[in-house]
Amino acid sequence: MPTGRYDRITRLALPLLLAAILLAGAVIPDSWRAFQMLVLATMLAALWVAGSRLARWLVPDFGPASHGVAAFTFAVGVAVVPATWLGHFGWLRPAPFLIWTVAACLLSLLRPGSNVGAGLAPAREGTSPSPTPKSWERIDLALLIMAALAIALVGLYDMARLRWAPAGPHGFDDVSYHLSAVATWIRYGDLRMIRFSMGDPSTPFYPILGEMASWVLIAPFRDSDVMARW
Repeated sequence: MPTGRYDRITRLALPLLLAAILLAGAVIPDSWRAFQMLVLATMLAALWVAGSRLARWLVPDFGPASHGVAAFTFAVGVAVVPATWLGHFGWLRPAPFLIWTVAACLLSLLRPGSNVGAGLAPAREGTSPSPTPKSWERIDLALLIMAALAIALVGLYDMARLRWAPAGPHGFDDVSYHLSAVATWIRYGDLRMIRFSMGDPSTPFYPILGEMASWVLIAPFRDSDVMARW
């Protein structure tokens, strides 16, 4: 088999495997919990593949650290923006969302060969673009690592402190408050909101990223919010 054709088949193998698992998760609602965990991991991997390929296409000049941030941002957008639209049309169910994730992953393989983000700041005629100083690249990477460590430490501290805490340690601004909206979406399949008797009594926060991200993490399970709570 020619090397080029073998490379293309190899690059397609992982997305096709991810697609097969997600489609199985979409059509088998009452599967084993272990398989649902596999569907969750597959869904996150497929979203990362789509986000990473979008980042390579739109911002090809980014270094590894900036590419990772861009890929994560695009992956979140690939998940929550279509989920919001599904909610507007009353289709906010796990099966349509998982099928969309398959489509997003496979469509990302068809991105055009030219990078739309390349050469956004071309040099003037007769000059060559000056490379980014290595010192700035090291500073950028150091800042990113410090921010990631800070987020991880704060997250671990909050999980240890709030894992078994009763409802309301943040003035009801915790999962007992935010997952109420998600539970409403799960029940009705749209983005209707409930009016709370505590916290924010109005319904203008519609929908916000935290709630929609929680719904995405519940979708592979359908009947468990364990990943959303963690």
